[in-house]
Amino acid sequence: MRLQKAQRLNPELPVNPGAGAFGSCNAILTGTSKKYYVENFCGPLSLKATLDGTSTWRVGSRDYRVSESTYLIVNAGQPYTISFDEPRDVTTFCLFFRDGYIEQLVSAKQTKLPAALDDPFRTAQVEFPVRLHDGSSKVLEELRGFARDLECQSIGREGWELRFQRLGEMLIGDLDRAGPRSADIRAAKESTRGELLRRVLVGRDFLISMSDRDISVENAARAACMSTFHFHRVFQQAFGVSPYTFLRNYRMSRASRMLRSSDIPVFEVAQRVGFISVGSFGNAFQRSFRMSPQAYRLAGRGTKMNCHAETTR
Repeated sequence: MRLQKAQRLNPELPVNPGAGAFGSCNAILTGTSKKYYVENFCGPLSLKATLDGTSTWRVGSRDYRVSESTYLIVNAGQPYTISFDEPRDVTTFCLFFRDGYIEQLVSAKQTKLPAALDDPFRTAQVEFPVRLHDGSSKVLEELRGFARDLECQSIGREGWELRFQRLGEMLIGDLDRAGPRSADIRAAKESTRGELLRRVLVGRDFLISMSDRDISVENAARAACMSTFHFHRVFQQAFGVSPYTFLRNYRMSRASRMLRSSDIPVFEVAQRVGFISVGSFGNAFQRSFRMSPQAYRLAGRGTKMNCHAETTR
C-alpha cells in the first residue's frame, strides 16, 4: 500500500506509530521494501499479513512464510522475528490489537445479556494456535479492503474501530471453526493421537509455507519428523485428502486469487505457486478450473469459480 498517502489521509490514526502505542490502542504497522529484519519483538496479540510477496516470521523454533494468501496470529507476549530479502518488493500489513481487546470480544460473544449486566468487566482467556491460516476465511479479503480504504480515503476513528472489531470477530470465528481433531486419528492412545495431529499440522504448515518452491511430500514428512508413509496416512485421516492433493489445491486456490485480484503476469503467478514452467502450470490450472489461466482472468475477477479439485478442510 502507499503508506505516505494513507498517513496523509488519516493523520489521526495510529498507522506506524511509535513503539509506546502498542498495547494501548488498536494500531497498524505496514511497509514496503525488498529487505527487512527485526529480531525478537514482543508485543500485544497481532495479525501478520503480507499484501504482496512473502515474509518470514520465526515464532519459537519454527519459521512461517506468510504470502498474500495466508495470515498468522502471534499471541500477546510471544516473541517473534520477521525477515525477508527478496528480489521484488514485499508489502506487509500487520494489525496490533490493544491489550485485552480480543478477550473482550470473546466474552461478549459467549456471555448472555443478564450475565453481562451482572459482570460487565468479565473477560475470557484466549490463546490462538500458532499456525498458518489460508484464504478459506474472509479475513484476508477484509484486510485487503482495509488497506485499500486507508490509502484512498479518510476513514475516521469510528471507521477504524469498526474495522478492528469486524476483523477481531472474524479471527474468533476462524478459531471456533471445526478443524482436524485428534479423534480423527487412528491410534490407541489419546496422547499418541494428539502428538500425531501436532506433527501433521507442522507438515501442513510446511506445505503452505513452501508452496512457491519445488517441494515434495517427502520434504513435508521430514519437517513433521515422520516417515513418508505414516505422514501420508495420518494426513489423510486428519484432512480428508492426501498431502499431494492438499498442496495442489492450495496452489490452484492461491493462483486463482492472484489472477482474479492482480495484474501479475501469468508466468509470474506460475512461479509464485511453485511451477517451473508456464506450460505445466497452465495444464494443472486447466484440470482444476476447466479453463486456462488467461481465460479465467478474462472471465471476471469478481466471479467465483468452482474448483474441480477436492475441497480441503
